[in-house]
Amino acid sequence: MRRAAVKEYRVQELAREAGIRVELLRSYQSKGLLPPPRHEGRVAWYGPRHLERLRL
Repeated sequence: MRRAAVKEYRVQELAREAGIRVELLRSYQSKGLLPPPRHEGRVAWYGPRHLERLRL
């Protein structure tokens, strides 16, 4: 049985979904308030756990 695909977001998409500005998201990230994203080359991918954390 295959695992269901997990929704992933680029930084702009994650900020939009969470209702915050990209600058605030980057600030949270630099302060260690978010777990590190998965990187694919130069692109950072954020998942559902990042979105949950931002919605707290």
